[in-house]
Amino acid sequence: GKEIIAVIKESKLKVQAQRLGLFSAGDSNPRVIFLGIRQDIPKLLAEVDAVVNCSDREGLPVSLLEAFAAALPVVATRVGGTPEVVIPDQTGLLIPPGDPKALAEAILCLAEDRPRARALGQAGQALVLKRYSLDTVIGRWCQLYRDLSVRKPVTDSKVPLETHPSAPEIPGSDSNRDDANPRQPHLGYLFILFPKVTETFNLREMIWLSRKGCDITVFSLTRP
Repeated sequence: GKEIIAVIKESKLKVQAQRLGLFSAGDSNPRVIFLGIRQDIPKLLAEVDAVVNCSDREGLPVSLLEAFAAALPVVATRVGGTPEVVIPDQTGLLIPPGDPKALAEAILCLAEDRPRARALGQAGQALVLKRYSLDTVIGRWCQLYRDLSVRKPVTDSKVPLETHPSAPEIPGSDSNRDDANPRQPHLGYLFILFPKVTETFNLREMIWLSRKGCDITVFSLTRP
């Protein structure tokens, strides 16, 4: 699982830190601290001055949204969806991936200019509250699904999509629906294994979408 992967990665990082003289298992005051798997993220964020994400690849890092929610300044690499939230000199500092010198300079820049770091963190917090609050995100998802539900399906098959022999029957489907009065969206969630292996945010999303009037069917590829 993810816990095992995290432990393996941490072990490799400890070896690298020891080789660089930054970490020793018996050191009472190490320069690098490995905390392991933690669940008390808000408490940890309250103890730090900035958050650094130096990934080589990313989607939209939730860790950065959490940092901004805590009004912390961010240094991050310009990869994936990170530039959508880390706006240079507005909400944080962006650096090229694989450039340790630029990373160190950006971190020192925040450490040496606390007022600027505080302003970046506050701007990041405002951005997250505006774009990524739970109500805002769920509202956008609901609108997207409703927009999709009123569109006519496009298929190369001569058999209508709703009655195609290979398509599973979904409760509540109606091939004769009135597009002028669309029904509530019916959403399908596909998991490799449900509910044993899933993310909590998936369950939260399903609960909120259900409260907004969406019908939901869950498909599990394997039995729990």
